Amino acid sequence: MKKTFLTVLLFYIFTGIVAAQNLSKTTEYNILLTGASFASPQNGWFEIGCRKLNAEAINRSIGGEAIANTANRMVNGTLYSKEELEEIDALVIMQVHNKDVYEELQLKDKYTDYEVPFDRSNYTAAYDYVIKRYLTECYE
Repeated sequence: MKKTFLTVLLFYIFTGIVAAQNLSKTTEYNILLTGASFASPQNGWFEIGCRKLNAEAINRSIGGEAIANTANRMVNGTLYSKEELEEIDALVIMQVHNKDVYEELQLKDKYTDYEVPFDRSNYTAAYDYVIKRYLTECYE
């Protein structure tokens, strides 16, 4: 009986220590999500996935936004700050729509070649802008 009690007590102490260590564990990654309603924080799927990856979920999705809005937030400097960019490990774009996003003739060589602000008439240009700007800012 004493051995059983001692074994159970040690088990609870050990699991409590492990749980406390896991709670204090810092995240390994910082992932920024931008998108529309399906990606918005109220749905929670992104945050659950980030917890599974031990990543910090930075969710900047807003219901009703299109990729043009994301591009304009980059233009205005409101999608992420320079300090946040240094900490971000990945940018995830979650947009659901029925638009053609690859029209080769509308692509520019550099993100700075696009006229801003964007409207919702050219999804190809907005996607290209977001991707090229993020990549350029990461390398700078």
